[in-house]
Amino acid sequence: MAAPTKEKHFSGIDNLIRCLAQIKAQMEYKNIDFNADKIKQYEAVREAMARIYEEEPTFFGPPVITPMPAPAIWGVWIWSKKGAQFVC
Repeated sequence: MAAPTKEKHFSGIDNLIRCLAQIKAQMEYKNIDFNADKIKQYEAVREAMARIYEEEPTFFGPPVITPMPAPAIWGVWIWSKKGAQFVC
């Protein structure tokens, strides 16, 4: 694999800065503190960069990640003076 050229390296940095600026503007528009939730900020930057570099999914992963559904609970716990009991 060839080493990235300076132009390609700087275009990647430019894309990152552009994505951060866009996300910061969106957060300010929604009146959300830019530094308050780093996890959402990083995820938004990753998704934006993944859209830019869709041809190489190993860089940032897929543009959209669907969350796993929560496991279904098929019973309930009943608490009494005798103790806890799981009822299906």
